[in-house]
Amino acid sequence: EVISDETEAVADTVASDSDLVWTLDSAGKLTVTGTGTMNYNVPWKAYNAQITEVVIGEGVTSIASSAFYECFNLTSVSLPSTLKYIYDQAFYRCLKLTSIQIPAGVTSIASNAFAACTAMTGIHVDAGNANYSNDAAGVLYNKNKTELVFCPRGISSSYEIPAGVTYIGKYAFYDCTDLQTVNIPDGITIINEYTFHNCSSLTNITFPDDLT
Repeated sequence: EVISDETEAVADTVASDSDLVWTLDSAGKLTVTGTGTMNYNVPWKAYNAQITEVVIGEGVTSIASSAFYECFNLTSVSLPSTLKYIYDQAFYRCLKLTSIQIPAGVTSIASNAFAACTAMTGIHVDAGNANYSNDAAGVLYNKNKTELVFCPRGISSSYEIPAGVTYIGKYAFYDCTDLQTVNIPDGITIINEYTFHNCSSLTNITFPDDLT
């Protein structure tokens, strides 16, 4: 049910497998509460431009594909300890989102979940997470740092992938337009598609002999 007009807060039920409820207040704070998974057809898409803050309540277990797609004014996201899955393009092109905290319980993050977030400088993972980690630059890795999952757009002009990495994921350096050089260590065997998509400043890259 819509409880007020366009200039005030709105509220309705999220498309979900369980009972999730959403509210959007006049300051742009979107709150999702309840228990269960979030489905693709989220009902707040008509208000994307108004959303400045997202708070996902305890009990929610997933962020749906494209849930916050092109929320251009989104600057803050709070995720619950119950969260397990972040799906494709969940935060795609959220142009003002600078960082995000990944809770310990998250088991799966789509490789393009944060693609085209041009202001993002770091993805920070709870130390207790058994599946993911980050380095000092805020680059997202799997737990034991053998797979580079995603590099935030705000990475500096040069990045050295650490020894021990064997796999670079799809979309890993997507839209890193300031990136000029990448040092890829021996041992990396796979570089996926779109890895360096729109890295318009990239001038130097050396591929290791182990690359297959």
